[in-house]
Amino acid sequence: MPRAKKKKPAKKKPERSSAVQRIAVRVRARLHGEERGGFVCPFCRTELSWESVKTSEIEVTIYVREKIYYCPSCRAFLGVSSWHTEG
Repeated sequence: MPRAKKKKPAKKKPERSSAVQRIAVRVRARLHGEERGGFVCPFCRTELSWESVKTSEIEVTIYVREKIYYCPSCRAFLGVSSWHTEG
């Protein structure tokens, strides 16, 4: 009588690490719109959003205004916008 081949046990997928699980949850939340996406300060690595970034607005001339964006924790310069107004 021929011997029946033994089936190999199904390989288990490796368990996800807690860091991978945390990132997966955050990515899922951003994709579904539950969490608003942010960005990171390139100098101090603080997570920022448009609600938390600080601004300073100045009037360069009568018709030109500029807004400077900076990090609230390290006060690093992040960007500037400039626009003309009609007077």
